[in-house]
Amino acid sequence: MNELYIEKTYRFMDNVKMNKKPVKLICILLLTIVSLHGCIQDNTTSDDQHDTEDANKLTDEDWAYFVFHYTSGEDLHTLYSSAGDIISNELYLSDSANYTYLIELNMMNQQTLNELKNISEIMTINISRYQQTLLNFTLSEKMKNHSDLQTILFNKYQTLSDAIFSIYTTINSSTAPTNTTATVIDISKDMVPMLPVSESITDILDSQVDIITLGISDEEWDAWTKDRDWSFMD
Repeated sequence: MNELYIEKTYRFMDNVKMNKKPVKLICILLLTIVSLHGCIQDNTTSDDQHDTEDANKLTDEDWAYFVFHYTSGEDLHTLYSSAGDIISNELYLSDSANYTYLIELNMMNQQTLNELKNISEIMTINISRYQQTLLNFTLSEKMKNHSDLQTILFNKYQTLSDAIFSIYTTINSSTAPTNTTATVIDISKDMVPMLPVSESITDILDSQVDIITLGISDEEWDAWTKDRDWSFMD
């Protein structure tokens, strides 16, 4: 648009025969219009930039999401760790020679087996609730990618919950132990998804940390977190 105004100015100067003073005044007028038009464009750009800055500004709702991200992740991690402790410390038989995962089921640890089922069911219920809660957040641009990863994180934990329930089902469907003998069960197939999924969760958490540490300046972080309640980390 500026080029059009300038072209009209030069065309006017070339084709119109007038004395110098009116021509000068008219040229000044046209160039003033060009300048004003440029100012209007600059103001519009400035407004757009201001809107973009507002969209990128961290908000109170971002903080509510940040707390939710931590507490929900901590809950699911604790449940998964509890299941891992049961499998590793109370049921697991080492078979490093054959690289298989064996479970010993006896008359004393059948109640422990039921705990695996309970953990899986609680994880699934909580994951469903967390997924719904996540949908209700309206976040700034700086937190959207973070929340997208949180969705993936919940799906990974659901895979772990399914694996825990699969282990329970495999053990529960095996021959029941007697007072004098124990039942040894191979759960290698059920354990297959657990290690790579656990590693994937670690990668997701690292990426979420990078989004915050690399995408938010120290000054912005300090301003956003000032006077916040950090008791959720206790």
